[in-house]
Amino acid sequence: MNTGRALAGEPALTPKTGARFHFELPGSVQGFLVENGRLENTAGHSQKGSRSLAFISNGIAQFGTPTFIPRDSLDMAGYGLMASPTLYPGQRVYAGLISPKNMHLNFYIGIYDGNDRFKIIPGPEFKLPPEEFCEVYWTIPDTGGAPIVEIGFQTRVSGTVYLDYLGWDGTPKVTFSRPSGSVLPWPGSQNWRKAWINGVDIWDRWAGEPFRLIQNEGMGLVSTGTRQWTDYAVKTSLKSTMMKSGGLAIRVQGMRRFYALVVCGDQKARLIKANYQLTTFAEVDFPWKELDPHEFTLQAVGNHLAGWIDGVKYFDVLDEDEPLLDGAVGLAIEEGTLMSEAVAVEPLAHDFTK
Repeated sequence: MNTGRALAGEPALTPKTGARFHFELPGSVQGFLVENGRLENTAGHSQKGSRSLAFISNGIAQFGTPTFIPRDSLDMAGYGLMASPTLYPGQRVYAGLISPKNMHLNFYIGIYDGNDRFKIIPGPEFKLPPEEFCEVYWTIPDTGGAPIVEIGFQTRVSGTVYLDYLGWDGTPKVTFSRPSGSVLPWPGSQNWRKAWINGVDIWDRWAGEPFRLIQNEGMGLVSTGTRQWTDYAVKTSLKSTMMKSGGLAIRVQGMRRFYALVVCGDQKARLIKANYQLTTFAEVDFPWKELDPHEFTLQAVGNHLAGWIDGVKYFDVLDEDEPLLDGAVGLAIEEGTLMSEAVAVEPLAHDFTK
């Protein structure tokens, strides 16, 4: 709808100050499902709009909505569903609720754990006094590398709760790797890999490292994250073999839109921008050997980018030509093999001091 409004030169619609779930369209439940109860889009019971989602529970019950590939879509025949989660550890969830009577609820998330099983992680419990609007918050905890599949609420008593809105904000604080706790035969859990958009020729699932990427021709990329991510740092340890170039990507908006800190076969390190064409912001001499590990750090705040290799700051630039101001993280590989143990993301609230 907002794409059409933009084409017509009209402002975007942002119900309830841009909440991801707002229920302002009559009949809409926005993907919510319920166990032991029922859902109804209803008029009223809203502080920021005109409608809400009524959750009528029959005792112990829960209602929630998918944030990643649902369980019944994991093994789709033919073309599989490729998507990154919309919710990550370190982000803050907020919701507005009201109930006609005393109700005790708690947040929950569902994950795919280290054994590829769906698992519920309960969140904090809160009390809704009768007819009193409450806004509640939860900062999503670390999941040990497991992707978040679902977000919602649980209750242990019968009653009605009206959900006015639900959303989340912020850049996550998360480390991506194989989920912990796997007892599956090698190579272990695979659902976590589906949280990454796979744009390389081979992602070797039998390798010792969680990330061993092989690209035969051109530039390949794997990425995860959303356009909500703005100012953040990403870190990893990389090693490579028979590689033309490769490294760490930030603010990924597609296969041909991203920034990357890469080392190259001509013994150079470069900070590059892909915006349908590749641009080199800066380059330095950087002798490296195959299979030697190097610590990469890439940071972005506004249009300011900086990059470190092995703790040495090599790049500090401003992008003043249509900068990419948000996006996911990724690993980029051009004609060769790139290996990484883990990729860590953390938010940045201010400019660089080092």
